[in-house]
Amino acid sequence: MELLNSNITMTLKYSLTENDYLQHLLFSATQSDRIKKKRRRNWIRTTGVFFCVGLIFYFSKETHMVYYCLVIGLITLIFYPSYERYQYKKHYKKWVAENYKGRINVISTVVLTENTIETYDKTGEAKLNVSELQDIVETNEYFYLKLKIGESLIIPKLKVEDVDGLRFQLQDLAARLKINFETDLTWEWK
Repeated sequence: MELLNSNITMTLKYSLTENDYLQHLLFSATQSDRIKKKRRRNWIRTTGVFFCVGLIFYFSKETHMVYYCLVIGLITLIFYPSYERYQYKKHYKKWVAENYKGRINVISTVVLTENTIETYDKTGEAKLNVSELQDIVETNEYFYLKLKIGESLIIPKLKVEDVDGLRFQLQDLAARLKINFETDLTWEWK
């Protein structure tokens, strides 16, 4: 990645991999209250079904089925979150392969100026006012510049030569715009 830095302009040149898009979707899922509630509700429902069926068998005096349902219920209680993480990751991986195939490994140039964010790649160019930024989030591996329209600009740290310089520029931008600069260096998909 190339990095040109002045007081007003910073130019980044990089490409995103399938994993970069996947990590962004997984991060977004962990930030969504709707998805968090859905995942918790699915876990409780799935586990609850086995315990309720076990309770029905208990009142029917079918002891062996009660034990079976209890064991399956406990297994579900313990392992369902891991299973669901795997399923979400598998789903998002397919989604990225299908919907981002034209963007994977395409070299993009991002120019951050005092008033705009400009992006250039083989498909065209876009120019956004920095006032369209909603939040800036730093994880261990990425910077995510969330836009008010619901999209995000993904900047992988591994492809940035001066991560500290970029962090300083983004923190300064967030302070100037009075938006959140959130740091979540321990984020992982769970």
